[in-house]
Amino acid sequence: MKRRILNNELAALVAQIRHGEMIFIADAGSGTSPKAIYPLGSSVQYIDLEAVTGSLSFHDIFTTLKECGVLL
Repeated sequence: MKRRILNNELAALVAQIRHGEMIFIADAGSGTSPKAIYPLGSSVQYIDLEAVTGSLSFHDIFTTLKECGVLL
């Protein structure tokens, strides 16, 4: 069964992504601190997918995006 993206913000982002653009998947708080290894600029859209600690793993998100054809 093909997975669907149910989060409205993520689904909208995926629908708008173009060739050469990227989605950065990280754990909670990554990139939001100026001291982060890869600090995200103010122009970067930030979507928090977690509702409860441990509810979504990197693997879950990555697999879903791959199955939806976002990651090639």
